[in-house]
Amino acid sequence: DFPSDSPAADAERFHRLIEAQVRAVPEQYLWIHRRFKGLGPDYPDYYRRAR
Repeated sequence: DFPSDSPAADAERFHRLIEAQVRAVPEQYLWIHRRFKGLGPDYPDYYRRAR
């Protein structure tokens, strides 16, 4: 029954599955992931904290 007719329901189901796996073995989850760390100086710093 996946995918269903509802993208929102599919996203929620997928999220719950991921969450269950993280709760089962949190030490194996990638907690820090700087996706944009390799971008050049012309790109904004997505990781700077808002002040």
